Amino acid sequence: MSAYAGYTKTAFGAQGGEDSGGFFAGGSQQGSQGGGGKSYQDESLRPVTIKQILEAEEAFSGADFKIDGSTVTQITFVGQVRSINPQPTNVTFKIDDGTGQIEVKKWIDADKQDDADPGFELDSHVRVWGRLKSFSNKRHVGAHVIRPVADFNEVNYHLLEATCVHLFFTRGPPGGQNGAAANGDSMFVDGGGGGGGGGYGNEMGGGNAGQVPSKLSTCSAPAKKMYNFMNNTPGGNEGIHLNVITGSTGMPLRDVLTGADELLGQGLIYTTVDDETWAILEY
Repeated sequence: MSAYAGYTKTAFGAQGGEDSGGFFAGGSQQGSQGGGGKSYQDESLRPVTIKQILEAEEAFSGADFKIDGSTVTQITFVGQVRSINPQPTNVTFKIDDGTGQIEVKKWIDADKQDDADPGFELDSHVRVWGRLKSFSNKRHVGAHVIRPVADFNEVNYHLLEATCVHLFFTRGPPGGQNGAAANGDSMFVDGGGGGGGGGYGNEMGGGNAGQVPSKLSTCSAPAKKMYNFMNNTPGGNEGIHLNVITGSTGMPLRDVLTGADELLGQGLIYTTVDDETWAILEY
């Protein structure tokens, strides 16, 4: 069986942490009691984007969540801290990874009040390990571990890892001919799916691929690279966020912002939900 079928760890610093929590602290208590619940061998850890979290399927309240048709128990993702809200019993963070935002709650041990200090600041990148929960039709992540990202390569690594696992569940192993690709291009942004067929090479095939306007020939190299990435990435109505472009292309932030200004001036793209999210203007 492929490792992804029961995905259990992520290679970039996946050890649990100092408080024996790790990603086993939130494991099913039912399994340890030998009842009808899950056992620890049913637990898995899956790298995801926040958009996947927000769109995870839940048959009814309290049911297991599913992503790409597969049950998820514990998840890990990387994002930026947009807000920190300390409470007497927990600290609530709002995390943004460019595909969406979600609240993350880290509970405070009554005997370890020092845990109330998160150890990182606003707008810093962090990795979260935890469990997806739903209360009053609102989703949040109950965190076992939150730690700062020391190497920005981890952000790019996580996006690639999440993409790889997403492709496994939607298209099968590399080189397979799984027909589930119709819904396989929506882990980053909303909207129309890419091309069909097996093989991972088509993952970014969608949108207006192949339709390059003549105005692009006069643009700078960064603008062309940004446009070509957006042109081959299904973006839907909401467009593609700055973080997704930098994380997927490896372009420096300055180049993306410069390229965006140039493409906006040429009338090739337009802003959508905010000033850092763009979509290609179709003619």
